[in-house]
Amino acid sequence: MADDKAFKNLINAEKIAVLAERLAGAIPGFERAAFEARANEGLDGMELKARVAHVADALHPHLDPDVPTAMGQLLASMGPPLVGAEGVTGSIMDWPVLHWVQVHGVDHPQHALPTLREMTRRFSAEFAVRPLLDHDLQGTLDVLVGWLDHPDLHVRRWLSEGTRPRLPWGGNIKALQLDPRPALPILEALHQDPQEYVRRSVANHLNDISKDHPDLAVQIAGRWWNPANKQTTKLVKHALRGLIKDGHPGALAILGYGPPTGLELALRLEPATVAIGSKLAIHVALTNTGDRELSLLLDYAVHYRRKSPGLSRKVFKWTERRLAPGQTLDLTKNQTLQHVSIRRLFPGEHRVEILANGQSMGMASFGLVDED
Repeated sequence: MADDKAFKNLINAEKIAVLAERLAGAIPGFERAAFEARANEGLDGMELKARVAHVADALHPHLDPDVPTAMGQLLASMGPPLVGAEGVTGSIMDWPVLHWVQVHGVDHPQHALPTLREMTRRFSAEFAVRPLLDHDLQGTLDVLVGWLDHPDLHVRRWLSEGTRPRLPWGGNIKALQLDPRPALPILEALHQDPQEYVRRSVANHLNDISKDHPDLAVQIAGRWWNPANKQTTKLVKHALRGLIKDGHPGALAILGYGPPTGLELALRLEPATVAIGSKLAIHVALTNTGDRELSLLLDYAVHYRRKSPGLSRKVFKWTERRLAPGQTLDLTKNQTLQHVSIRRLFPGEHRVEILANGQSMGMASFGLVDED
């Protein structure tokens, strides 16, 4: 029963039948039964992305042999453009349609790019544009920047999202990992876009850049930073989130967090031994012993015991506070220690580290034991 909810089952025989009906309505003489038979063959043993590619392959023999004509057929089978940022995923069965263009459009960029521009208004074409960028980076970017003032927010968001150096599920664009500057005109044009949906993509794109070129990301964020503009402030904070967790001095300085001079910490963990599945209470007392107010960005890190020897550090956000001279701030954070899909816990000594403005203020240990 649980397997029915797996992502891979978003593409199934019922959804393939829906796609077949749409295609039959757009393509005269479309061989619906033959397509459905091809698309369903071996489907159960595949994961989601493999199913997408499989259905796209099943489409191929049923489309016009002329690739630009086939693109027009596929576009005609899709629904109307989405309105606003609601329901942005559209129909999951548009994904195989886009994948077909992704595979066959590389040799026809003059037709593929305008087709993807229209398709992304129905279902995001962020994955489908990446092979074209890999094939001809500058040529593809030259076309994309011509649509920066497109009235559809989905197109503008696609320009940023599709060119991200490290797009989750979409693979990396190696050339932009090495040098992200060719795509920067897109970010410069869109970082003040009126739509949060677009600005969020710009923030994620800049966060990608920060992983390979932190100083460049800080330089760009510093130029954009405007405390009087709440939208830009939110974008920059989101873009720099990885660098903030890493304690990058330049990123912290943009947000107004300097070295926590004069800050003293008292740290206490309760209980000293915690069973997997239970909670650990992290008690801190922070005292400003200096003569100036401190702006504090407080995080904490848990150093988890690994299966192999050693510890693995995971940083968690906590709070932002101001601390007057002589003031003491008492805080408690409850951390649940349980297995999650991305991290399995192992008994043994663990540690908690307190971070203020990216700097380690102190550390304490606790024991983790198996569930009772």
